[in-house]
Amino acid sequence: MGIKKDRRNYRKHSEENQELINKSLTEFGAGRSILIDNEDEIIAGNETYTQAEKLGIPIKVIETDGKTLIAVKRTDLSTDDEARKQLAIIDNLANDKSEFDFQLLSDDFEIGFLEDIGFDKIDFIPKEVGENNPSEEWEDIPEFEQEDLLPKNRVIVSFENDEDRFAFAKLIGAKITRDTKSIWFPEKKPDNVKDLRYKDEE
Repeated sequence: MGIKKDRRNYRKHSEENQELINKSLTEFGAGRSILIDNEDEIIAGNETYTQAEKLGIPIKVIETDGKTLIAVKRTDLSTDDEARKQLAIIDNLANDKSEFDFQLLSDDFEIGFLEDIGFDKIDFIPKEVGENNPSEEWEDIPEFEQEDLLPKNRVIVSFENDEDRFAFAKLIGAKITRDTKSIWFPEKKPDNVKDLRYKDEE
């Protein structure tokens, strides 16, 4: 079996992130599993696989149809072990130190879906937009007044549990996840993020 890296990996790994994953594997061994599809291509865990491959760590494949949650049990670590506590930190920190490839995400997904799962629209505006000299870029451009897009009223709704959240979402016909920061009622269709891209005339 030859595991293949994801051809369209949505995660970008800095040198710091790569070193952190390598350090975690070297000092504490393998903890987090990786995910592959039925063609042996990685769905999640590309960098973990890369660093494990460099260190010569063998891979054991557990097959599942997605209806069973696989738990990796470290038989060498007890709850109060110092190494166990350190692994809990470094494993999660390594994940936080990587970032998404927003260009690739916007190419493959609708902005509405990405916002539903917790992304902010501003993340998908290329960083180079706004870094130009305004006096040069906007010379002879007609004046433009931005309409007021702020809500006229806002109310905070809190839920004691998921069942209440589901009931409220069903009541108003909206999708509300645990990560939902705000919604419009009635629902407002999201803008096409691709229209926000800066294009050079050349």
